[in-house]
Parts: sequence; C-alpha cells; structure tokens
Amino acid sequence: MTNEIIELLEQSEYGIIAINEPNIFLDVCLLAEGCASDVAIWYDDNKKCKAISIYKVDYQKEENTQNQVVARAKAVHHCFAIYNALGLNNNHAKDPFRSKKFIKFYENICDCSKTVYVVVEQ
Repeated sequence: MTNEIIELLEQSEYGIIAINEPNIFLDVCLLAEGCASDVAIWYDDNKKCKAISIYKVDYQKEENTQNQVVARAKAVHHCFAIYNALGLNNNHAKDPFRSKKFIKFYENICDCSKTVYVVVEQ
C-alpha cells in the first residue's frame, strides 16, 4: 500500500488524495488521539521518500467523535493552504468553510460520504 500511496500522490494534480478503504494499515501511522500525524515519512522499495500528513476523517461514519471533527478541520485547513499556494483563491477568502469555490475544490477530491483518510503531501 505504501507504494500505491506514493504513486497516487505523484499522480494527483494537487498532492492530495482521499482513501475510501477503512481497513488499510494507515491507522498505525496516526497519533494516539487519532487526529493526524504531523508528518509521516514513507519509503517505497527504491528508498524514495515522501513526507505526508494523514488525516483520519471517517466521513462515512454516522456518529462524529471529537477526534473526527478535529481531523476533518485540520484536513480542510491543510487543503485550503495548498489551494491558496496554488493561486486558486481568486476571491481571497480567509475561511475555507465560507468559500464556495474551495468547498467545491475539496469535494472534488474527497467524497464526503465515503472518505476515510485524506493524505496530503508536504
């Protein structure tokens, strides 16, 4: 799975991917609180490394825990920082949750009814 994640990140246009599989081993990379890893370093078979942040957003779960809410907010803000860095914030929005264009950008990457993890390249 590590190689697949690195390949998906390299292929993604923005360095952001959503993973919809709840039973993959990313749980071991998460901090005890379950919110996010600050930075995880992943290596493929060729010793190529990638620094990433992993957010367990669990959008498919009906009940929302405090950890899920925090992870979702961190994922949104990290993606918003990338959105800004790419120059896509033409309206100069300050709050990602009030920007319709950003929300559409985020929803194009993450299916908010299925996504379990949001992985963001550093």
